[in-house]
Amino acid sequence: MKCPVCLSENTATQRYCGQCGSLLLPTKNPTTTAPTLGIPGEELTPGSRFAGRYQIIEELGRGGMGKIYRAIDLKLREEVALKVIKPEIASNKETIARFGNELKLARKISHKNVGRMYELMEDDGTHYITMEYIPGQDLKRLIRQSGRLTAETAVSIARQVAEGLAEAHRLSVVHRDLKPGNILVDRDGRVKILDFGIALSLLTRNTTDEGMIIGTLEYMPPEQVEGRPIDARADVFAFGCVLYEMLTGRSAFSRETTTHTIAAVLNEDPPRVSDAGVDVPDQLQVIISRCLEKNPERRYASMEEVVSLLSSIEMRSTDRARETREHSIAVLPFLNMSSDQENEYFSDGLTEELINSLLKIDGLNVISRTSSFAFKGTNLDVRQIADKLNVGTILEGSVRKSGNRLRITAQLIKASNGFHLYAETFDRELRDVFAIQNELSQSIAKALRLVLTTQAREFLSHFPTVSIEAYDYVLRGRQLFYQFQKSGFERALKLFLHATDLDPRYASAYAWAANCYSLLYTWFDPEPHHLEAAEQYSAKALALNPELCEAHVAQGMALYNRKEFDKSAEEFAVATRLKPDSFEATYLYARLCFAQGEYEKSAELSRQASRLRPDDYNAPGLLGMIYTDMNMPPEAQQAYRESLEAARQALELFSDDTRALYMGAVAAIRLGEMQVGLEWTERVWSSRPRDTMTLYGVACCYSLLGQTEKALESIEEAIQYGAIQKKWLEHDPDLQPIREHHRFVALLARL
Repeated sequence: MKCPVCLSENTATQRYCGQCGSLLLPTKNPTTTAPTLGIPGEELTPGSRFAGRYQIIEELGRGGMGKIYRAIDLKLREEVALKVIKPEIASNKETIARFGNELKLARKISHKNVGRMYELMEDDGTHYITMEYIPGQDLKRLIRQSGRLTAETAVSIARQVAEGLAEAHRLSVVHRDLKPGNILVDRDGRVKILDFGIALSLLTRNTTDEGMIIGTLEYMPPEQVEGRPIDARADVFAFGCVLYEMLTGRSAFSRETTTHTIAAVLNEDPPRVSDAGVDVPDQLQVIISRCLEKNPERRYASMEEVVSLLSSIEMRSTDRARETREHSIAVLPFLNMSSDQENEYFSDGLTEELINSLLKIDGLNVISRTSSFAFKGTNLDVRQIADKLNVGTILEGSVRKSGNRLRITAQLIKASNGFHLYAETFDRELRDVFAIQNELSQSIAKALRLVLTTQAREFLSHFPTVSIEAYDYVLRGRQLFYQFQKSGFERALKLFLHATDLDPRYASAYAWAANCYSLLYTWFDPEPHHLEAAEQYSAKALALNPELCEAHVAQGMALYNRKEFDKSAEEFAVATRLKPDSFEATYLYARLCFAQGEYEKSAELSRQASRLRPDDYNAPGLLGMIYTDMNMPPEAQQAYRESLEAARQALELFSDDTRALYMGAVAAIRLGEMQVGLEWTERVWSSRPRDTMTLYGVACCYSLLGQTEKALESIEEAIQYGAIQKKWLEHDPDLQPIREHHRFVALLARL
């Protein structure tokens, strides 16, 4: 296959050019120009040519003016963005003439925070604008995914937007349609303002008819809504709207109807940011309030003044971030120094328990288990790890377990200079492990000059079980549980039950046993006794400890299998309230909502789960499925990118992680990396798995790859070896390509 950019030859299986790295796409019809858009059913598709010069890569989005595509300019051999204007807009000659004139004005702006505009062109009746292609996502999607942005992130983005606007205003150009959808943020937090195509020159007002309202209503200042003359202070007002939305997650003036929105812009002031429960510096609220003044005379006279104010806030935020980093910690997996390598479960379990204990210390930011364990077995210096995790301190250590004796060493290291803040060796009996955890946590708090609350002291002094042997069995069982395979659940269950025999009041052991029974019932063996046992043991865990998050999760799973979905959701809601940092509770709650078709709630929970474990591939993979079902392609693509990257990282550590393989394969296929998706799928399939969850994942991969027979064969085997939730089959978008096949329809009918 010839690269459209450097013209070098590549193999048909390559996705990117081996010479220049450009994206390779087969051209469906290289000699045909795409027809005018706007006619139902006609779309520009990946690989097709447009205007004889542009090879389409993907659709980036669509808005009031038309659709935007990422494409390769085959003449200039570079990637560009194409905005294809709607026919109903392009048919107005005066409008097109105005766009052309104002595009010339926008091209005057050369600034790092302003996206470059190239040309307004026409081909076979279709008008389009060529622009700089910038990888990233627009601020509208970023706010939608996050709910709202942190003050630090919002200030950083706002300052860059203000700098771009200040340069435009210096050249006497007003944007006039500033909004989150026209602000793009890349992965490194760099900002570009887009769409100066309808900007108004302050020096040539006759390019736009007086009284014509152009822009997006909820971001317009009153003078623009009323059709009065405007100047740079119109952008100041819109900027205030954008800053308000970043911090609160909602529009300052958008209402249910156009009439109500106009009334809000003209007569209402939005609630203060602090009234929305957002803690921001007072000066930031002052900036927003002054930007949103109804009278332009009371707004900032220039964006340069806003830049100065935001820069001072950002500097103070940096100081606070530095202080926060000093009070942040990553607990690296403790090394297993025992002669028996099977004791690895104990050192891993001790690490996880320490993380959970440290989470209870107010003022201490603790990196998640997944992020910390990503560095297990690596040879990186602790300072390198601290930089990657953005923490000020690292706790590392080792465990030697021999019979009933235990030796634990621990070192708290200051990342900035490598100095030891605390170091200790504990030579104790195994039964003292909880006391050691307590002492370690308190010593770390003291070393970081943090004060333990009474609640934290009570938690640290509370031991989960009176039997160290029962604790040992639970640690072993949890390691097997996370394999997410039938054999793992069955072996883990025996260990959890043995723990309850040793300590009949060990609530966590009952909760974990209930989870095993629930998952065996759901995925492998829908026997009534599995469901009854799940209910029995989850109820026991709750009776012993009503405040235990894991107990409510277990109860929620049991109720879900009883098809008592409302009660199940209530239990998961309680679990996430009791332990907001619980990835398991949040992620499992998201899966429940997805299976019920509650996509908005599931998306919210999946985003939260991803924030709790940034290196996890499950939550972003689920989020990709949700956005696919919701017909939100850009958001789905971003989620799949995150899932694929996380799966790659997991496979670097554990190359035989079958779940990472098939989850990553789905993401790769969704992103067009077919060769990677096929290779990973075949790696799982070649082992001929007899595990329901694995077979189901493989079926999804083959479905997306278009290998219908293998997909159906895998689904049939999955049902043969266990149970599959019918609701999941009905909602999973990965199975859409085979959903109408008569064999699949028959399978659904049997469930």
